Amino acid sequence: MRVHTTAVPTGLATPAELVSWRLGMAHFAPFMRSLDAPGRNEVRRAAERAVAGTGPLVVSMVVLAAS
Repeated sequence: MRVHTTAVPTGLATPAELVSWRLGMAHFAPFMRSLDAPGRNEVRRAAERAVAGTGPLVVSMVVLAAS
C-alpha cells in the first residue's frame, strides 16, 4: 500500500464562492436559518471581506493506494 498527500483544487476562487461553500455546510445551516434576510446578508458580506485576496481554495488530501 502506498500513502501520499496531494493538493486538490476545489474550483472555488472568488470570495462569494468560498463563502457560499462554507456557509452552506451543515454545521452553519441552523445559525444561518436563525437570521433574517438582512442578517444573513450581513454575515455573508463580512465573510466575503474576510476571505478577499486569499485566492483559490486548494485542499490537501491523503491518498491511500493498494498495489
